[in-house]
Amino acid sequence: MRFVLILFAILLIAPKNAMAGVNVVTSISPLALLVKDLGGDHVAVTSLVPNAGSIHHYSMRVSDRVAVDRADLVVLVGAGLEPFLGKLQGLDAQKITRLDQLPNIVSLDNNANDSNDEGHSHDAAIDPHLWLNPTNVELLADAVVKKLSELLPSEATQFQQRLKAFKIQQQQALVSVNLDKTRSYFAYHNSFAYLLSHYGIGLQGVLTNANESRMGMRSLYKVKQAVQATDNACVLVQQSTKKLSEKILGDVSFAEIDVLAGQRQYSSYRDYLTAMLKAIDDC
Repeated sequence: MRFVLILFAILLIAPKNAMAGVNVVTSISPLALLVKDLGGDHVAVTSLVPNAGSIHHYSMRVSDRVAVDRADLVVLVGAGLEPFLGKLQGLDAQKITRLDQLPNIVSLDNNANDSNDEGHSHDAAIDPHLWLNPTNVELLADAVVKKLSELLPSEATQFQQRLKAFKIQQQQALVSVNLDKTRSYFAYHNSFAYLLSHYGIGLQGVLTNANESRMGMRSLYKVKQAVQATDNACVLVQQSTKKLSEKILGDVSFAEIDVLAGQRQYSSYRDYLTAMLKAIDDC
């Protein structure tokens, strides 16, 4: 009886993550949603960047580094999105999965819409918001399930089943919305083209360059003229950039996109994707 009580006490004080099977750390919440969908109760997922935080201003704390060191799997975007990657030097490369390093990813040239006249330089060759492209999400899901199956072979079959369900759910979310191709879409930055490209839609103009610093005055004026020249413009922005976009463009229709999944709680990756698509559709 005494042994049973001791064992029960140990279980009570054991770290929650230790009981989940696989301890996973992701850089941002959308990746955490993906991992949780794929791993279910067999994974404990921690996202480094707080839901209300900004990836651009995030600074890794000592506790975050400890969490990364203890993780069985670390899932990142790469492509310059996470400025703290340099602090992960010395980490076992085998436990890191980076979206930007997967074969056959779809990427956008960081300078594709960079027509600014102030000569800004850029650190990354591609736009880092890779997870906004549905094809990239499937590639990442494949890579994550492969890693989870290696870490927990006894659940490999279940991981594969969850992967199949995940892909079906993503496709269901994508076909549930039929974005209007006759509208003129603009955006605060080029990353939204990842999402629109699935529907064969391109951006007519953007307000910032690759590193999200504002375009030169001549370029901004051209975008404003283009927006005002059409009566069906829709401008894609994040909550943090909406006021500035309104100040530049005036009274136009905006779609507020929760890119980092930080404005509310999402039950799944499908829930997150559906919310972004609905925001555009309702614009």
